[in-house]
Amino acid sequence: MFLFCAYFVFMTKDKRYSTVKVLIETGTIKNFTDIFETIPKSVVAKDLRVNYTHLTKRINNSEEFTLRELTTLADLIGIDNLVLIGLVVTHMKKKGNKATKKG
Repeated sequence: MFLFCAYFVFMTKDKRYSTVKVLIETGTIKNFTDIFETIPKSVVAKDLRVNYTHLTKRINNSEEFTLRELTTLADLIGIDNLVLIGLVVTHMKKKGNKATKKG
């Protein structure tokens, strides 16, 4: 347990998370997937402690994200959990509308 806690204490957060925070707060990022245009999925996957493929699947199927993963990502960005969850829900709705238009 000590090693796990020590990892988080000494881990330096990628500076691009603060850029994402500003972009979300100013309304520049309106879609969940826009986050990954600023900070690479590989960085987020490492920080969430999941592999790249797992994260990519979650991004493509946002409803499969766990609450813990979203909470951790919101903490990394420095925003309220509900703001990030709102971006995910918006992404899911847009994706759902595209699917219904095709079918």
